Amino acid sequence: MISPTRSKTQRSASSATALLVTAALASGCGEADADAATVVSVFDAGEGATIELPVPYEVGQSASMSATFDASIDVSGGGIDETVAFAFRLDLTATVAEVTDDGGSVVNSTIDGAEWIEQPEGIADDLIGDLVGLTYAETYDASGSPQSRELINDEGLSAEERQAAEELIAQSESVAFGFPAEPVAVGATWTSEATVNSNGVEIPATYQYELVRLDDESFTIEVTYDSPVDTEVGGADVSGRISGSGTITGATDNPLELGYEFVQDATISAQQDGQAIDMQMSITFDNEITSTATITDDSTVSDTTELG
Repeated sequence: MISPTRSKTQRSASSATALLVTAALASGCGEADADAATVVSVFDAGEGATIELPVPYEVGQSASMSATFDASIDVSGGGIDETVAFAFRLDLTATVAEVTDDGGSVVNSTIDGAEWIEQPEGIADDLIGDLVGLTYAETYDASGSPQSRELINDEGLSAEERQAAEELIAQSESVAFGFPAEPVAVGATWTSEATVNSNGVEIPATYQYELVRLDDESFTIEVTYDSPVDTEVGGADVSGRISGSGTITGATDNPLELGYEFVQDATISAQQDGQAIDMQMSITFDNEITSTATITDDSTVSDTTELG
């Protein structure tokens, strides 16, 4: 994550620690660690018509979406008392480029548009605009959990620009899902457990799911998570709790048509050099699907459907 660091004055050690912790934890239960496989446990398979999750991948499936990340962080203690707030939106088109042998996929996403909704002080105006046109590839395992992400057309970017792009993209996709290996029906409940790697800080995360609606065209899943934090960031001992809840709405014929809205809250305390810094974070992740399509081998776009 990009620390909303101000450029005009050098901060105290306490303030720097607060921003470093914020940077490490604000994306919360985000990208699953590729070295720590997601473990999914089903408690109830539900009753009635079933669905396989994620919906099977097929090369050429495509969806356009608008992803929003909105954060507000209150920091106090250690001689500081301030609020950091920022929000941005990315418009993307995602396409299944490959179906892997284990039933997962490689999905290529191109950033079609980007803008600050609320711009943090000290961050360059063009940081968001420079993302437009970039394409990145994400690899998902069979349960739908992201395993890796890399920019695939980053020629011409400096190392700093590349890092900024990777961090903003990761923030816009800061909710990782895990689905059962077997089909499930309405009433099904399951959990997924993974080690979330947020800016080098590993946080064990457990998500709880329930399939609450299913028809021929779409489904709805309710999700909650509640993860303790007990780690070290930049030499500070960090403890607290991250929790969140939200809703996933998907289509039964396209795994990329997966909209969601989550609200995440965190209460964090950082101890360093005898000083305590307390942080309250509130973050909203939103992903709205705007259209879907099928792309054939000769790059012909067909079966386009505008949504919303």
